[in-house]
Amino acid sequence: MVDVLSGGRLEFGVGSGYLKHEFSSFGVDFAEKYERFDEALEIIRMA
Repeated sequence: MVDVLSGGRLEFGVGSGYLKHEFSSFGVDFAEKYERFDEALEIIRMA
C-alpha cells in the first residue's frame, strides 16, 4: 500500500542509536542494543 501511495518513492532507514541516554530514557540496558536491533530488524523484514 505504501508503495502505491508513494509512487514507489518510499525510503526506509533504521539505526540502532548510540547514546546511552537514548536507552536509559526507556529503561533499556545499553548492552542489549545489538540484540534488540537485530530482533527488531528481522521483524520488520518479515512484515
